[in-house]
Amino acid sequence: MGTDGRTGLDRIRIGSVAQHVLRHASIPTLVVRPSADAPTEGAVAITEVTVTLDGSALAEEALPIATRIAIALSIPLTLLR
Repeated sequence: MGTDGRTGLDRIRIGSVAQHVLRHASIPTLVVRPSADAPTEGAVAITEVTVTLDGSALAEEALPIATRIAIALSIPLTLLR
């Protein structure tokens, strides 16, 4: 799922569908946030993968998928707890 990358007051005022989905998803969910200089058309490169872990089995299910993506793209994988 993509996100518009809003932060601060815009995020509070407008809300975030991606944030809602992440908090309520019953399956691991990949969110892609474009960088400030990302093109508005065509292919966008993923430059890193971050997995947030809360100790639950559901969060752990994201690790194999995230690992495969990071290896396939030769990009860093960061784990947050």
